[in-house]
Amino acid sequence: MNQYIVMTYHRDSLEPNCNQTLADTILDMQLLSQITTRLWLYTSACNETALVLEAIKRSKVNLKVFPSISVDVDEDGYQRQKTALKEALQTYGTSNVLGITVGYEVISNYLRERNSEDPNNAFGLAASSMLKGRFTDIRKMLISINVTLPIGTAETAGFFNTDLLSASDFGCAFTTPQRLINKQSC
Repeated sequence: MNQYIVMTYHRDSLEPNCNQTLADTILDMQLLSQITTRLWLYTSACNETALVLEAIKRSKVNLKVFPSISVDVDEDGYQRQKTALKEALQTYGTSNVLGITVGYEVISNYLRERNSEDPNNAFGLAASSMLKGRFTDIRKMLISINVTLPIGTAETAGFFNTDLLSASDFGCAFTTPQRLINKQSC
């Protein structure tokens, strides 16, 4: 099994403002490529995936990415991200894409909202079931554009459950030791 240390990348890609520009993204990719070869993109909102892939293309830097789709948004937000991701993959291909991450800390947040800690209890399994439905949806989208990529999720270390891992091609364990904030291991 491959294991990567992945840095998180997110620059002002929050709807409705979408302040991320191509010029800023190119500069970011040039700088980040000096310290890593792999990035986890926090979202596909605001066209972040396309901006990053275009910046990698123009800069000719050695970077691979895990684009993401946030699932803690309303259905319209989810669909906008899915469409943006699909268009980015159709435009730029997959040579710089390692896999698609669906959701971020979904189980841990779901449990926290219910004052629970066990990812294998009914609450953890309910969150896992919702994520598995999103995995299926994203896999169907990828098939529709003839793309094969691994699908997984990003979660706080210790909050994965076997149910979700059995449906995932990979898992990104999010850790925040004080010296390594915003790093993930996929």
